[in-house]
Amino acid sequence: MDKVKFFAIFIPVLIGLAFLFRILIPIAIAAVAICIITMVLFGKKNNIEFLRKFQSREPTKFVCIECGYYHNENACPKCGSKIKKYYSKT
Repeated sequence: MDKVKFFAIFIPVLIGLAFLFRILIPIAIAAVAICIITMVLFGKKNNIEFLRKFQSREPTKFVCIECGYYHNENACPKCGSKIKKYYSKT
């Protein structure tokens, strides 16, 4: 391939990439800025409270169907049964 054909293909590709980066980089910067502004507006206290909603305060508890024992293990430590159901106080 001679130099003229190479540059005839290469230069439009470079120009296209330049326009693409010109569009994508400001979008990425804007997304980061929006995240920062949102965190500042809601405040640090609200962010921590929001994240705490997704954290478990108590370990998951199960009730053994066979003997009714509350535990956190795969099998019941009292009778050895693996048949269990999730226990919630609410």
